[in-house]
Amino acid sequence: MKKTLSLLMALLMLFGTISFAENTETDPLETILSGMTLRDKVAQMMIASFRVWKEVPPEGAEQPAEEPPKVNITELNEEIREMVSRNHFGGILLFGENISNAEQTLGLISDFQTTNQAGGGLPQIFFTHQEGGSISRISYGTQGIGNMALGATGDPENARTTAAAFGEEYRPAAKHSEGDDEVIRSQIERAVVSYAANGTRDEEALSALASLNPSLGEKWMRIMDLWETSVTVNEALPDGLPDDDSLCLVGLGFQLNPDGTMREELVERLKVMLAASEKYPNAVIVCTGGGTAADDQTATEAGRMAEWLEAHGVNPSRLIVEDHSLTTAQNAIYTFNILSERYPQVKQIALISSDYHIATGTLLFGAEAILRGSAIEVVSNASWHASGGTLSAMFQAGALIELSGDVETAFEIYYETYDIHELPPLHQETAAES
Repeated sequence: MKKTLSLLMALLMLFGTISFAENTETDPLETILSGMTLRDKVAQMMIASFRVWKEVPPEGAEQPAEEPPKVNITELNEEIREMVSRNHFGGILLFGENISNAEQTLGLISDFQTTNQAGGGLPQIFFTHQEGGSISRISYGTQGIGNMALGATGDPENARTTAAAFGEEYRPAAKHSEGDDEVIRSQIERAVVSYAANGTRDEEALSALASLNPSLGEKWMRIMDLWETSVTVNEALPDGLPDDDSLCLVGLGFQLNPDGTMREELVERLKVMLAASEKYPNAVIVCTGGGTAADDQTATEAGRMAEWLEAHGVNPSRLIVEDHSLTTAQNAIYTFNILSERYPQVKQIALISSDYHIATGTLLFGAEAILRGSAIEVVSNASWHASGGTLSAMFQAGALIELSGDVETAFEIYYETYDIHELPPLHQETAAES
């Protein structure tokens, strides 16, 4: 008899919640699937493993006198972090090389989850083999006998007892990890909503976040710095930007008319984009925005934008169509997904939108770069002057929360059903420790 306890590590997973506001009409599963590329869907069926790391000089380079050492992967390095952020694997299989103790293992899982979701991936499932005997990847805690020995007893109850012992021992760790994940989300929510409402940082929430996850805490401190930085809104792109395809012009979409035609505001944004594309003829161009036409399910903002630009002389080889996003936060997530997968030469982004939208776009694209550890920078913008239209700091808070993976809270803010008087409590114990 062989019973593989591969799912025991699933008890340790930091499983974020993907959900959508109840007053949206879109099926949540369809929304998730519509935002996934074919590459994402294939990756969801893959379980990746990172056991050891060895630095190998590039081909043709001078080889070291001694063989480079192999290092166990007990924490993510930058190369693995970039790979996880870009590929969105469905799960991770942990081996003994990945597991030192409970605290380290939970930290590693948390880092995998944070990196993957910041890159636009769905929450991952984690596995390990803990059969007992020689197949025991978790080296701490109770060590059971092997399956052959269990089978030799002829009593299935012995297998159940062994499995129950493992499960009971790891259950507190699972509850602790899930609790930490929820506290992390609540401290991010508290930090950004407090800033939007009061204009001042909630240093206690940020400190609590840093205590729970130092890497993530440092990223959100940088995002707060970015939020506090004023943005100069330009009518046209300035001189001095790169003249090659390391520059990407990102056009943010606008809701279509019910029949699928473009509204005046989107056309005016495209005129600004056309001028920018002519000034920087080697830049690649991303058109962003999904299906927002009530009576035409085939029309997308990005599709209509690309058609207009091509009709006005832009070479179609320069055009990238991101036609799944329905929010500005999703504009950022899906654009970075495409650029990281297919356009690694892009290093700088210039945003094209309406004037009132530029600050929010700059914040969200900059925040997404920080969260996924991308070297791409938002360096400039060009805008159409809209006669009306505003985006509040609270809207920006909702969008940042959406980037963090808490879609449900984000949509409560978007639809103004969020109760500012019911902010998550400060994680007092962590704050005291910090």
